[in-house]
Amino acid sequence: MNDVESYEESNHEMSITGPHPEYDCYGRSTGVCYYRCSGCGVEALRRVDVQTHCRCGERR
Repeated sequence: MNDVESYEESNHEMSITGPHPEYDCYGRSTGVCYYRCSGCGVEALRRVDVQTHCRCGERR
């Protein structure tokens, strides 16, 4: 585990990353991008949906 992962796991800070391009099983781009919460792993096509459904704030 690197320092960034251990820092995020210890603090459980919500950080939305993306847009991440999505690839099919052959490694070709699907043309769709998604966003992900680094704290709980929730993924969505829109950044606002990650903010809405993320549970990181409830752990405090």
